[in-house]
Amino acid sequence: MGKPKKRLKSGWEAFGWQGISLDVPAQWSFAVVSGDRKKGYAALDDEETVCLELRWEALKRRADCPGLFRRFLKKRAKSLRLPVSALNASELGLPAELSDRVHAVQWVEGDAPQVLAVVEDPPSGRLALLQARVARSWAPRGFLLKLLNRFSLGGPAGDLWAFYGMSLRLPESFGLFRSAFKSGLIDLEWRDKAEKISVRRLALGAMTLAERDVGRWAEEFLGKRFGQYQWEKSEGECCGHEAVELAGRPRSLWMKTFSRPLAVRAWLCAQTDRLFHVVLEGRRAGPTRMAELISTLSCHGGDCDVAPEEKARPGREPAGAPGGQRGN
Repeated sequence: MGKPKKRLKSGWEAFGWQGISLDVPAQWSFAVVSGDRKKGYAALDDEETVCLELRWEALKRRADCPGLFRRFLKKRAKSLRLPVSALNASELGLPAELSDRVHAVQWVEGDAPQVLAVVEDPPSGRLALLQARVARSWAPRGFLLKLLNRFSLGGPAGDLWAFYGMSLRLPESFGLFRSAFKSGLIDLEWRDKAEKISVRRLALGAMTLAERDVGRWAEEFLGKRFGQYQWEKSEGECCGHEAVELAGRPRSLWMKTFSRPLAVRAWLCAQTDRLFHVVLEGRRAGPTRMAELISTLSCHGGDCDVAPEEKARPGREPAGAPGGQRGN
């Protein structure tokens, strides 16, 4: 017997990275990332081919969209060893509320429709290029409008970080300091001038606990990195789950000079069987500040199903994405 096919998720879910956020088909996964908030690249795939590529940079002047599209399509056609005319490219008409800051084209590679949009956002001072393979059962214009429905390049509400079924919105002042995506582990840390917060997610949560409760596991986990702290433990709640709260204080007066208070939340997400471990370090670190920063955290995703448009054509694999950091 052949290997059973993996069941695909349906609907749409949020993706967010470095201040850029949008809704994408739920079967697309975070695949590659490089750069920082000022300039960078991210790609999403469906485990077979790249489906979405995002590039962003500072907006220095109005983009020459016609020239950009010509150069892009010429390069695309050359990579496919086709004349530009074979792509059947055309401009996509967009609603009036988008037409001043978004310009887009569509074309076809084989029988796979593609779209490319340039998004200018003067309030955030950023420019983004969004290239996507149109999902099956969608018309190109409708698919692009869905991708742009909640598209954001940052704002006063803070930056949304969303991938692999988890999401968290943080103030823009928190810059990404470290990110690691390994088999069974996601480990990220953000910092601003006064605080740093890290979020770790471990797979196979029940097995990792190995008959320990979450509190005991969290203390053992912390002991390896923060041996100079003593802990006060209490029960709490996070994302609808029972959680353990720990407050860490340096053990000695000498260490108090160099170490800041810690606040910790740890819990097991029953829906995904994953352990979450959040550490906040700063002079204000405590239950109140922790609750404020992770009030938007979602540990087991969400769904925003919508009905697709008709007139879709089956897709074909586009070219792969350039190198970067691989997700898991």
